[in-house]
Amino acid sequence: MYLRDIIINFIIDEWFYVLLRGKCHLFIAFFGLLFLLRVGTNLRIISVVFISLFTQVGAFLLFGGMALSIGLGFGDSIVYKTSFALPSVVCFSLGFLYTFLQTILFSFCSWYYEKLTVNRFFIMSFLSNFFASMISYWLFIYS
Repeated sequence: MYLRDIIINFIIDEWFYVLLRGKCHLFIAFFGLLFLLRVGTNLRIISVVFISLFTQVGAFLLFGGMALSIGLGFGDSIVYKTSFALPSVVCFSLGFLYTFLQTILFSFCSWYYEKLTVNRFFIMSFLSNFFASMISYWLFIYS
């Protein structure tokens, strides 16, 4: 199996997990990031809601578009093997993936929010996504 096939299988596995079981991750990470941004920064509540909503929805749409384009582009040329045997890997790698995408999205609008640096946002996004990954893993195992 080539490295390209492993990466494609990983992205498609993650997207299947998001569609089938990972919907709670988005809501938990949204409220976690909302809480951390409100407590950890001196921003107004409208700005905090906008940042949290923009990065969560944007990361979801970016990841969905990436998975859909990869699935349509390489769907016939790969041998697909699922890796749902390790739900902890799927849950926590989804958290890392969302943290990466959210940090990229926030870096586009970080010039407007001078009180919040990209490094601080990365730490807050990582904490909220890690917490959401732990809860979604617990729900994945016990449901």
